[in-house]
Amino acid sequence: MKLIKSCAIIAVTGLAACVGGTDPEGGVITSGILTDVEIPSDAELQNVPQPVRDLVSEFVRLNESYTRTEAMPTGSGSYTGNWGIGFDDNDVVIIGDMALNADFDGNTLTGTVSNLQGDENGTALDIQNSLSITSSIAANSRLQGTATGVINVEGENYNVESSLEGAFGGDNADALVGTTNGLVTNPDNSQDSFSGYFAAERD
Repeated sequence: MKLIKSCAIIAVTGLAACVGGTDPEGGVITSGILTDVEIPSDAELQNVPQPVRDLVSEFVRLNESYTRTEAMPTGSGSYTGNWGIGFDDNDVVIIGDMALNADFDGNTLTGTVSNLQGDENGTALDIQNSLSITSSIAANSRLQGTATGVINVEGENYNVESSLEGAFGGDNADALVGTTNGLVTNPDNSQDSFSGYFAAERD
């Protein structure tokens, strides 16, 4: 995004380098729902907007609080949380509210990312519209899907296409965490890459 460098995930080295978890030194997560995910240090998160710091902290908290779900429940479940990204080549961050519905019998997860907020070097960005989430749920409690849509930033449209990879944690699939990577197509048809995190808890 010519305008943005989202830090809701600012690349997992960006957000991973953008968010501050419970470990002030940051580093790679080695236990919990997910492993081998890089988390930024507190120093790297120092100048990141507070909502992004909160997302990273929530990602770390949920990941550490639960182990991977061994047997997925039946029926359905709803989840609320946040999704955030940071761009690889600029100073914009974007974060939004994530609302998800899981159909455990059909092995699908759908939802939206709405109420998007952006920040560019401390200046708030006006962002309209939302993203749609579609994902499959595998037998090993992992999820793989997409978050896509056209968002309007300061009066111009940007096409967002991102992948989602994560997993459920807890005996009753009580939480889900994951990472996102993708591309934004700018109004001039150039593209910018981003990465980030998402974290949600069952309602």
